[in-house]
Amino acid sequence: MPQQTNPDRRYLVGTAVTMVVYAGALAFAVVARDLGWIVGPVGYLIALLPALAIVGQLVVTLRYLAEADEFIRSLTAKRFIIAASLMMALATLWGFLETFAGLNPIPVYLVYPTFWGCYGITSAFVKSSRASSLT
Repeated sequence: MPQQTNPDRRYLVGTAVTMVVYAGALAFAVVARDLGWIVGPVGYLIALLPALAIVGQLVVTLRYLAEADEFIRSLTAKRFIIAASLMMALATLWGFLETFAGLNPIPVYLVYPTFWGCYGITSAFVKSSRASSLT
C-alpha cells in the first residue's frame, strides 16, 4: 500500500470519527425511541446528533478537497457526483415503488449510509478524473 500523505490520513481519520459518531448517534436514537425515552423537545435534540455528524463529514471532505492535488480533487468530485446521482436515482425509484407498487417505506436516515455504499462502489470503478470517461 502506498504511503499516505497528511491530507489522506486526516481525511481517513476524520471520516472514521464522523462515521462512528453517526452510527453511535443513530443507534442511540433508535434505542431511545424504542425504550420510550424520547419525550417532547428531547426528540429534536436526539435527532440533531446524527445530522451533526454528517455536517462534520462535509467539513472533513471539503478540507480534504482543499488540501488534495488537482487529480485527487477532480477524481473525488467525480466519484461524489456519480454516487450522489445514484443515491438520488435509488431514492426516486423507491419513492415511486412505494406510490405505485405498494412497497413499504424505508427510513429516510438510510440515505446517508446508502450514499456511502454508492460512493464505495463508484470508487471501485471510477479511476480517471477525465469528464469524458465514466471509469
